[in-house]
Amino acid sequence: MAHSMEMKVVDQLDLQHLPLDGGESALSDLGLSTRARQCVRAAFEAEKKRVDSQSKIDAKQPKIVEKLVWIEDEYKPKCLTHKIGYYDSFKESNEEKDFRANVNRAELAGIYDEVLGLVKEGQLPDGFEGRIEWIELANRYRRLIEPLDISNYHRHLKNEDTGPYMIHGRPNRYKHAQRGYEHELLKACRSAEEIKRSDCGSCFWAEVEELRRKEYDEARVKKLEELLEGWIRDKEVDDEHIFLEDSSFRKWWQSLPEVHRRGSSLQVRMG
Repeated sequence: MAHSMEMKVVDQLDLQHLPLDGGESALSDLGLSTRARQCVRAAFEAEKKRVDSQSKIDAKQPKIVEKLVWIEDEYKPKCLTHKIGYYDSFKESNEEKDFRANVNRAELAGIYDEVLGLVKEGQLPDGFEGRIEWIELANRYRRLIEPLDISNYHRHLKNEDTGPYMIHGRPNRYKHAQRGYEHELLKACRSAEEIKRSDCGSCFWAEVEELRRKEYDEARVKKLEELLEGWIRDKEVDDEHIFLEDSSFRKWWQSLPEVHRRGSSLQVRMG
């Protein structure tokens, strides 16, 4: 019974603010047994390691932001001038800017895979996943960079070797970021239906690529068009790029049956 009570005390301790630098005397002042003091010491060391890991990850935030800003402020505008959009430009990869975008994509993937690995192994403080600055940054990353991953997946024909991106290719880092975003929507009292409609807007291009390779599927195409309006509203999809004159999405949509195009909600946008 005494041991059980001691362990409850250990569980309730604020390990991050426990003054253990004074050695065993600080622990002795708590009135704990030798075994309990050992548990406190081990728990403190584990928490200290998690806090240190968080500090190292936090130190990488400026690098993440720098690379995202380059994509937003330099790469995407340059792609606009070619009236093709950054998804298609990256897929063609004919220019130096596309190479740099790929380097940024790979480096960001490494950082976020590292973060996700630490989360899964319990190597970050319990509150890390709930920190709004990381949720927002991960969401910004997902929306901006996942289209490039999808583009890369199809540029290398992995869809033919491995299968559809959404089934076999989507990295866990995006799934994790998506869950964090949906959790924030839930906290904001968004309905389950609203959350469902916002689901996976960053995967828009994966669905387009699948539809382009199939015979006309009226129900599936209409579903995509319906979801697209919400994704544009929620800034999941950048409409400035997908409706460009030489966008592969625009070209595919214009190849749909005329009867579909006349009744489509996208008719006005397509002109």
